Amino acid sequence: MKSNIKSFGFFISILLLFVAESIFAIKLGDTMIVFGDSYSDNGNGVFKISDGAFPPSPPYFEGRFSNGPVWVEYLSKKLDIPSVNYAAGGATINSMSVPSASGLNDEIIVPGIRQQINDYVDDAHDKGISAKGNLNLYVVSPFGNDYIYTLRHGPSISSPEQVIGQFITNLQTLFIEVGATNFLVATLPKLENLPGFSRANDTERAILSKIVEDHNVLLKQALDILKTDFRKVKTILVDTDKIFKKFPSKNFEPCLTINHEGTHVCDNPENFLFWDNIHVTTKVHEMLASEAFDLLK
Repeated sequence: MKSNIKSFGFFISILLLFVAESIFAIKLGDTMIVFGDSYSDNGNGVFKISDGAFPPSPPYFEGRFSNGPVWVEYLSKKLDIPSVNYAAGGATINSMSVPSASGLNDEIIVPGIRQQINDYVDDAHDKGISAKGNLNLYVVSPFGNDYIYTLRHGPSISSPEQVIGQFITNLQTLFIEVGATNFLVATLPKLENLPGFSRANDTERAILSKIVEDHNVLLKQALDILKTDFRKVKTILVDTDKIFKKFPSKNFEPCLTINHEGTHVCDNPENFLFWDNIHVTTKVHEMLASEAFDLLK
């Protein structure tokens, strides 16, 4: 009888292990690696580079560009795996093509996503990570700094074709150099709806709308081609605008305002989509993480 109980217990243990390994749509390694801009910067980017000067904390949360943790932090917790974060606010796809900078006057120079990946590859090679059997989750999600820079400095700076081309090159580099196969990517939200562009004229808003539309279409096409060229690659695409639309409040005003009159923070940030003129509240970050987690199942 005892033998049967032990056998049954062993069977249950194996079954639970199988279920645990099968809960996700893709088999994940033990670490999440993050590259990106202010939407993914967990305080290890601009805040660290500026020796804690920017973004001012408070009212920002411990160096995040929000009032709490950002989406990759929530996702790391949901997945129950640690993360290594290279993201920095203000990052563009490649700072050699479009400058990557943060601060009130873009005075803080930060690494672009290409440069973040180069740093990671160097670190990975130093640690002996090779192109064999790498199942870590790689989050590579820019949120539009190339286009914001283009809008400010001229339409010839950076097009969706150029951005997506360099973006896919970054993923190819990770696959070739360290064997990365699991990629989590996000689409762009409608940039014209950000509070920072509320005063933009109709022409500027139309340009932004067209850029975002083209970017998202090209991104999906490029990811499909990538998976055809590199059959081991698996991609998960998070529809950011879908999350924005699901947010219960349609208040597009920012919770935080900083101007010549001083700093003002709203009383109920959980009811606000946007924390400041560009960035979302931690509530939205949590929703993004939940969507990503559901897609990974």
